Amino acid sequence: MHQGALTASSMTATIDSKFTELLWRAAIMPVSGQQGADVLAHRARVHAALGEPSRLAVVDRLVLGDASPGELARALALPGNLLAHHLNVLEQAGVIHRTRSEADRRRTYVGLVPAALTALVPRATFRAPRVVFVCSHNSARSQLAASL
Repeated sequence: MHQGALTASSMTATIDSKFTELLWRAAIMPVSGQQGADVLAHRARVHAALGEPSRLAVVDRLVLGDASPGELARALALPGNLLAHHLNVLEQAGVIHRTRSEADRRRTYVGLVPAALTALVPRATFRAPRVVFVCSHNSARSQLAASL
């Protein structure tokens, strides 16, 4: 292979990094225009992929760490061909990535793309650091309610 040639793994890494950058940028910036539509479309694809119980079980297992397809098939009691289908759907949705072993590059490992799961939560969701409930009809708390 000549210098500068792209391998499948380097192309996947480039796509993953650009996709991750888009998702992180979208998590900070307001959703509008074409970029907002792209983020919403991606979220819909991820939700659809995770809507099947076997694929959700695969993601739940991969939260613990990367695994080979054989390990996943044994852990989830799925036939190899069915697992391959589910992995392809998850990979197309951008939820998982596949890598080759560093030593001999014979084994394939499957891992999660963390930004894909982070993007499931809409940006408009905010967490209040503290919530105060005040009952304005309780005489003991009426002074506090009146001051608010």
